[in-house]
Amino acid sequence: MAPREVAISSKLRFIQLKYLHMAYRTPIVIHRAHPSYPPGCPKCPCPRADFLHITWTCPRLQHFWGRVEQTVSRVLGRDIILTPKTALLEITFEWGGSRGERRFLGMATMIAKRDIAKHWMAKQSPRLSTWRSGMDWVSKLEEPIYNARGCPQKHHRIWGKWWAFYGLE
Repeated sequence: MAPREVAISSKLRFIQLKYLHMAYRTPIVIHRAHPSYPPGCPKCPCPRADFLHITWTCPRLQHFWGRVEQTVSRVLGRDIILTPKTALLEITFEWGGSRGERRFLGMATMIAKRDIAKHWMAKQSPRLSTWRSGMDWVSKLEEPIYNARGCPQKHHRIWGKWWAFYGLE
């Protein structure tokens, strides 16, 4: 039997499920049910905030995604260009890179999506410091799981560059 990937927390899985099914109630969806509710984006002046806007195209979120992209690029030592396909759907195999790098990129986008979901309808966008704390949390959460499975080197392949970049080793 081939070794499985480490299971991520059920909260993160649920967030991913909601992204895949576009289950978050966007301002447009709420407006359809309650016409008195404004259909615009709470973060920017966009008059119609659909799912893609609320998760990706909003200028304030683009700034957040850009900082995530820049940080991941610096950690991995190569240019990463996030697209909705990579960031929202976690389709990373087309990007290339090693399995560990793709796993790291998937976790980086998962934590970013978690932070966006936390600030779903807020005026402010997520903070990079919150994302970084989330990344630290996941890296530490996964370490004993990989150790228990007898493959700590796998954890190091995924998280070693992150820990080295931030001096956590």
